[in-house]
Amino acid sequence: MSIREEILELAKKARVNMTEEEIVKYEQSLIEYRKGIEIFKKMDLSEYEPASYPFEIETSDLRSDDLISNNPEGLLDKVSETKDGYIVLKGEK
Repeated sequence: MSIREEILELAKKARVNMTEEEIVKYEQSLIEYRKGIEIFKKMDLSEYEPASYPFEIETSDLRSDDLISNNPEGLLDKVSETKDGYIVLKGEK
């Protein structure tokens, strides 16, 4: 599948209309992106240790990920339909 075909397929799935100018723009961007990926694939990184967090800084100042209510101010009580704590949206048929 060509890059152009990939862009058109993705646009179709996302239900996005694209002009010819936009298709050409994104096609060129993807070509450049893929060239960059190929450069990284060719790099010899064997002398480096894998890292999950590449910075050697103290991270204790980051906020904790505390669970908050998924129903702020009774939001779910104000919608017409919910399922498993989520709002159900009516889609096009």
